[in-house]
Amino acid sequence: MKFQTKNDLVFTALWDAISSGELAPGDWIRTAEWAEKLDVSQTPVREALRRLEAQGLVEILPHRGARVTSHTLEHIVETFHIRMALESLAARLAIERSDDEEFRELVARMEALTSEMEEAVARNDVAKCRQMNQELHFTLYRAAKMPRLLALIEGLWVTYPFDTLNLQPDRPRQTLTDHWRLLEVMKRRDPQEMARAMEEHLRSGLETLLRTMPDARGGRGQQASRLARHA
Repeated sequence: MKFQTKNDLVFTALWDAISSGELAPGDWIRTAEWAEKLDVSQTPVREALRRLEAQGLVEILPHRGARVTSHTLEHIVETFHIRMALESLAARLAIERSDDEEFRELVARMEALTSEMEEAVARNDVAKCRQMNQELHFTLYRAAKMPRLLALIEGLWVTYPFDTLNLQPDRPRQTLTDHWRLLEVMKRRDPQEMARAMEEHLRSGLETLLRTMPDARGGRGQQASRLARHA
């Protein structure tokens, strides 16, 4: 059994709060409040904040405290473009590098995860949807059998964990529809088609995210949306 330290528990709780939108970009993270909430001293909270700062998720300002890092539209678009390139590559390689038995097992696992997500969508359990979404993606990427590529993708998910499932009421259902479509494409065992389907899935998430940004209706938001569509 793997035991988590208090530092790890606090880090996970704060990471989840940031990625789910509970803590939005620019929000202050009050050390005392989180220590009380998690029933720990302030020391592991401070240590977790330093880890989050090292990953670019939090900025610590002397004599003021810590707050969630704000990201520009340009940074968001750039991050998603990199994800599109790397994750579509991983999706293609997962098809190319799986033998017949591995491929059958991969499809079965992806179907099981998508079914679990479908149940979570029916219950409106966004937290479970997020868990199944991440597990499904990385089940596929691990099948590419490229540890360094996997590490790069994991790094992007860690340093920019914001998902779109909590941003619009219909987004979990749209993501579920996308996942069933990815499965249909996967079963045809066409690596190039799989890569295109993954890129389209991620672009859809980016466009959803851009529509929720405060200045998404302004000139910069419209420019970023065009970049998202024509990447």
